[in-house]
This record gives sequence, structure tokens and C-alpha cells, in this order.
Amino acid sequence: MRERFAFLANWGFEVESVHERAVVWRAADRRITVARDWRDGFVDVTFARGEPGAFVDRFGLHEGLEAVGKGELWPAHGWQGYDPTVARSYVDELASLTSAVAPELLGLGSAGWERAAARSRELSHEYTRDLADSRTRRAAEAAWHARDWTAVVKHYVALEAGGASLAPSELKRLAYARKRL
Repeated sequence: MRERFAFLANWGFEVESVHERAVVWRAADRRITVARDWRDGFVDVTFARGEPGAFVDRFGLHEGLEAVGKGELWPAHGWQGYDPTVARSYVDELASLTSAVAPELLGLGSAGWERAAARSRELSHEYTRDLADSRTRRAAEAAWHARDWTAVVKHYVALEAGGASLAPSELKRLAYARKRL
């Protein structure tokens, strides 16, 4: 892994640490980690700013590619390399992708890093909101089956207030529950 990402030295990065399944490069407060998960063989490149445990921002190579307008370079296949030969080919491919995005993402004064970090935060917020909405939808469903019309209205109104779109069946349930109040 270390050799395939040696080009990061051109962007001011130095090897900070080498582990059995990971290599971490560092430049000032920025880190790039290439790692292979021991459990599932997943190979990944992550970018982070700040100190471990207190990162200011963190994002993956896919978000980096999208942030600089090169999202089409991201391959359709997954990155699970159980076989060492497959894992090495994935490391080579990730190195090529990282190299392709380096000028826009790692260059001094580049807005690409900020856009990628913002996209990663946005995806995280969407995921968190979707989890919360899912719990609220389950509560509304339970209230519907219990014929607790007040709770049905409360949960669906909360979803709407949070910006969630209600499905046609949920809109019908909300209207029915309101009539029953």
C-alpha cells in the first residue's frame, strides 16, 4: 500500500504510521488512510482533518471524487478483497483514483476538500434524519394499529414538520385520524 500511494509526498504528505493492514499519511492537520478491514477485506481510502478521536471533518474517496466533479470515475464494483491478489488490485485502483483527484482535492487553497467534507456531513445528517424518521414512522404505525388517533396525528405531523414527505397511505391515515379526533 505504501509504495502505491508514494505520490502523496508530492502534496506534502509523509508516512505517519504503517500497520499490518493500514498506512496513514499526514500533512499538517490532514490525514489520508488506506486500510483493508481484517473482517471483510474491505479496502478504503479516507481523508480526515484534525486529530484522531477529534476529527473536524472526514470523508471517503467517493465523496472526494464527487466534490471535484469526477464522480463518474468511481467504479461500480465493491471493494471487498478477500483474496490478497484482489486486494492488491483494489489498492492499485484506489491509488490511481486518488492520484486523479489529488490536484483538486489536496492542492493548497483547494476548495475540493471543503466540498467533500461538506458532502460527507450532509450525507451523515440525511442518514441520521432517515433513522429518526424511520422510528417516528414505526411509532405512527403502532399508534394506527392501537387506534390511538391522537398519537397517529402527532407522529405524522412531526414527520411533516421535520421535512419528511408522507407516502399517500400515510396521508390517508393522517386524514382519517384527524377525522376521528
